[in-house]
Amino acid sequence: MFNNGDQLAAITVLDELRAAKERARQAELDRANAMDARSIAYLALEAIDSGTLTTAQVIDRFEEVTRLDPTRFRDWMVLGDLYKTAGDLGQASAALDQAETLASGPAERAEVLVASSEVAMDQGNLSRAKALLAGASDAWKSVLSSDPDSIPALDGMAATALLFGDLSEDQGDLQAARRAYENARAYADRLIALAPDNPNFLWRKSNAVAFLGFVDGKEGNETGEREKLSQALALREAVLEQVPGLPRVRVGISSVKAIMNGFDALLDHRALLIELLETDPGNTEWQHTLAITNIRLAGWYNQQVDLVSASEHFEEAVGLLEKLVATDPTNTNWLLDLQYALSSRAGTFAGFGDYERGEQTERKAESALLQVLAIDSGNARAETELAWTRIRLAGMLMGQKKYEAANRMFDQSITKARALREREPTRTAHAKMLAIALQSSALPLRLTGKSAEAVARYIE
Repeated sequence: MFNNGDQLAAITVLDELRAAKERARQAELDRANAMDARSIAYLALEAIDSGTLTTAQVIDRFEEVTRLDPTRFRDWMVLGDLYKTAGDLGQASAALDQAETLASGPAERAEVLVASSEVAMDQGNLSRAKALLAGASDAWKSVLSSDPDSIPALDGMAATALLFGDLSEDQGDLQAARRAYENARAYADRLIALAPDNPNFLWRKSNAVAFLGFVDGKEGNETGEREKLSQALALREAVLEQVPGLPRVRVGISSVKAIMNGFDALLDHRALLIELLETDPGNTEWQHTLAITNIRLAGWYNQQVDLVSASEHFEEAVGLLEKLVATDPTNTNWLLDLQYALSSRAGTFAGFGDYERGEQTERKAESALLQVLAIDSGNARAETELAWTRIRLAGMLMGQKKYEAANRMFDQSITKARALREREPTRTAHAKMLAIALQSSALPLRLTGKSAEAVARYIE
C-alpha cells in the first residue's frame, strides 16, 4: 500500500494495528494486576470483621478489581453487598446488574435475584422484591430437582424463605410470614444434617427461629415468643463458639438479649454497637440498629416519665437516621424509621409544653412520609402514619391556640382516615383512627364558632 503511493492510508492502518496491540498488552497487564488486587481484596474483606479495615476501604479495593477485570461474577456480587452495607443502594443495584449479566447457570442467577430483592425491599419496592424472590425460588428449585442435597441451593432456599417472611410481615400478612419462616427453619435443619460443622447454617436457623418468635409476639403469644427467642439465643451462642468475636454474631446475640432482658441489656446492646462503629463507622446496618436501640431506650424512659432522658435518646436516633437518609434518600425503611423517631421526639416537646418545637419536628416527620410516598405511592404504612401525623400536628397547633389552622389540619387527617377506612373497611385500626380524628376535631370547631359542625363530628 505504501509502495503503491497510498502513504496516508498505510500509516493509518499501521497506527490502528499498533493501538490494537497496545490495548491487548494493557488488557493482559490489567488482568495480571487484577489477579494480585483480587487476592488482596478478598483478604481485606475478612479484615472488616476484625476491625482492621473499614467497609469504605474494602469498597475501594473491589472497585479497583472490577475496573481492572470486569468479567468476574463473584467480584460484582461482593461489591454490591459492600455498597449495600455502606448504604448506597443505587451503586449496589448497579453492581448487582453487572453480576446478573455474568451469572452462569440457575444458581448464580438465583443468588443475584436474592441480593437484588433485598435492595428493592430497602427502596420500598415490595412488588419488585416479591417478583425477584419468586424468580430466585424457581431457580433454586431447578437446581434441587437434579441435586436434592445441593448445599448452595438449600442455603439459597433458606435465605429466600427468610426474605419472603420479612416481606410478608411488611405487608401485614403474619400467617404468610410464619409459613415462610417455618420453611426457612426446615431448610436450615437439612443443611445442619448435611454439614453439622458449618456455623452459617446454625446462624440461618437462629434467624428463622427468632423471626418465628417475633411473629408469636405480634400475635400476642408472649410465651411462644420467649421460648423461641431463648432457642435462637442458644443457637447464636453456639455459632459464636465456632467463630469467636465475629461482629455479626455478637450483635445478633446482643439483640436477642436486649429484647428478652430489658433495660440493662438494651444499654449493653447500645454500647456494643458504639464499639463496633468505632472500628467501621461507615457500616449503615450498625448505624441503623443503633438508632432503633436509642428509640427503644427512649420508650423505656418515657414509661418512667423521664422525659429528659427520653428526649436525649430520641434526638440521638433522629441524628443517626437523618445521616442515613442523607446517604441514600431512596431507602424507605430509613425514612419510615426517621418519621417514627421525629414523631416521638415531637411528643416529648409536647410533654414539656413546647408545642411550637413539637410542631416543627412533627412537620419534619410529615416530610419524611411524603418522601416515602413519592417513592412508593402505595406504601400502606406511610399512608396510615401520614394520617396520624396530621392528627398530631393538629394537636400541636391547638396547643399554640392556632385553632383555624388546627381545623384545616384535622380536615386533612379526617379525609385521609376516611379513604383508608373505605379501602379496608374491616381494619378496626382505621375506624379507630377516624373516630379519634373526628372527636378531637370537635373542640377547635367549637372554639372557632362552628358548633353545628362540632356536633356533627361528635355524632359521626
